[in-house]
Amino acid sequence: MFEGGGMQRAYNLRVPDVDGPVPLVVSMHGALGNADALDRVSGWPEIAEREAVALLTPGKNTKPGGIWNLDPDGQDVAYLRQLLDEVEDDVCVDLDRVYLTGFSQGGMLSLILACGEPDRFAAIAPVAGMIDIDCDDRTTPVIAFHGTADDVVGFDGVQADPEMVGYADGPSVPELAEAWDAELVVDDGGHEWPSGAAERSWEFFEEHP
Repeated sequence: MFEGGGMQRAYNLRVPDVDGPVPLVVSMHGALGNADALDRVSGWPEIAEREAVALLTPGKNTKPGGIWNLDPDGQDVAYLRQLLDEVEDDVCVDLDRVYLTGFSQGGMLSLILACGEPDRFAAIAPVAGMIDIDCDDRTTPVIAFHGTADDVVGFDGVQADPEMVGYADGPSVPELAEAWDAELVVDDGGHEWPSGAAERSWEFFEEHP
């Protein structure tokens, strides 16, 4: 349990039983989701065990429901940074191999965090979470996954829930990917975690220490 932003926040942390520094993947759930649900569908726990990777899956808070605050100066971004600080203090993490991924709003947070601290993260992999943000430093390597039939975070830039994203209409996903010089992986799926996304993300992460 982590106390941050005035809330008790649960999280899942898996640490491999190996000697020496290990890579760390931070995997963030979407709005109305939770850490346990994301771990069940993402495939990251299996990869973490196989590859001797530390896996941190933050939870928003102990209350059900709710959405992340995407304000770069807001309490949720501050919580994620503080939690990461704590994990890096407690776990022997290879600080050159810290990676971010997430679904929907969790993917958006990966972009926000990487924009704010580009030297902290080796690479990121947003899933169904490309977002238009004001960012002066987009040098972090990005691989993005997005379904062309996504009816929540629209592939064409039209958002089903503007309050969740922060705007109703904006650049399309290919335009946003181009702005980050990102590798964009698309399928015909909707607003969901695509099969194989974590495996492809890990391949990308291994290419970017």
